[in-house]
Amino acid sequence: MLERLDQTLNRMVLLIQILDFRHPHQKARCVLNLWRQLLISVTERNSVRADLS
Repeated sequence: MLERLDQTLNRMVLLIQILDFRHPHQKARCVLNLWRQLLISVTERNSVRADLS
């Protein structure tokens, strides 16, 4: 449960950084990082290996 909360908070920080107009050069990096985190999460959730453990 704490791990899920940590993931949610990290994603919220990334979303805030994406919306921060003071640092537009960081926006693309934050978008890619958030996208990567979401893809990993979905992959792990749908993994056959995760179901076996």
